[in-house]
Amino acid sequence: MGEFHLHQVPKDKTLFKKIAAEAIEQDLYIHIHSGKAPVDFLFALEPRLKIIWAHAGMSEPADVVEAVMARYPKLYADTSYRELDILNEDGTIDPDWRRVLERFSGRFMVGSDTWVNSQWDDYGHLIEVNRKWLSQFSREIAEKIAYKNAERLFGRKVDQNLLGTR
Repeated sequence: MGEFHLHQVPKDKTLFKKIAAEAIEQDLYIHIHSGKAPVDFLFALEPRLKIIWAHAGMSEPADVVEAVMARYPKLYADTSYRELDILNEDGTIDPDWRRVLERFSGRFMVGSDTWVNSQWDDYGHLIEVNRKWLSQFSREIAEKIAYKNAERLFGRKVDQNLLGTR
């Protein structure tokens, strides 16, 4: 349901109660750009929500992302804009992010945030970086995060001709 930013918990819950009710009624995922507090707020309003957490919590550290994912079984996350948090400068996966991504491999999806046109100029590099960290997981985990979780959540098959290789 949409894609919106919520950087602080609103005092007036009216609008978000309506959004939550509509999401439940229509069986939709809410895609939210936020840190931890707004996720807590939304699940407190309606525990049956299904949320996709953009950028895996924006700038939240891996341990916070892990705690929030553990608390809410209907919380999913995309990894867009987190590539450089996940991948160390030496090309290896950050150990904290490895732990979180392995633990919740069924609830993460690769993302490629192209929020401004100039991002498309560097899209090939962005995908290359994602493939680099994905290739360091088992094939099963890499495929889940790369596309299988999205197939399951959205009920659509990814054209195998569009997939990259290891």
